[in-house]
Amino acid sequence: MLLRVVNIVSGDERYFDAIFGPVAALAAVYARTEMKDWDVRDYERKYVPLVQFCGEVFRLGDWVCWAKSF
Repeated sequence: MLLRVVNIVSGDERYFDAIFGPVAALAAVYARTEMKDWDVRDYERKYVPLVQFCGEVFRLGDWVCWAKSF
C-alpha cells in the first residue's frame, strides 16, 4: 500500500510506502522539496513536531497526507 502526499497549491504528488506512516512521509517530502534537506537523520527532530493533524489529514506547509493509505 502507498501513502500519497499532495501539495495543495501546486498539485504535485509524491508516494511513500505505508510502512513509513503519514507523518514520516509528510516530513520527508516537506524536508526534501521545500527545505532541500536530504539528511534523513534529523527529520524526526526538525520536521515531525511541525506536522499538524486536522481530522483525516496531516499537514505541513502546503503538503498534506491522508491518515489512511490506499
